[in-house]
Amino acid sequence: MNAILIANKTLGIASQKSMLHEEALEHFHIMLQKAVYLSDYDQEMDAYDLIGTQYYYLNDMEKANYFHKKSIRGEYEKKTSN
Repeated sequence: MNAILIANKTLGIASQKSMLHEEALEHFHIMLQKAVYLSDYDQEMDAYDLIGTQYYYLNDMEKANYFHKKSIRGEYEKKTSN
């Protein structure tokens, strides 16, 4: 696993525990970007779940549902790079 991915996951979880859900979202989105870049499907699914949880805490049920469904269905992003 990549150090940046791990660091952002850890910082996101710490932010969540401190009730800083917007900050947690930023960390989990970086985690997601790294997971997609590295084709780390397990961490990508974990990131979707963590992002969905933050949207739930922020009372944005539409986005929470979207990200949780991606996680549950295993809908990973196809890596597109040049």
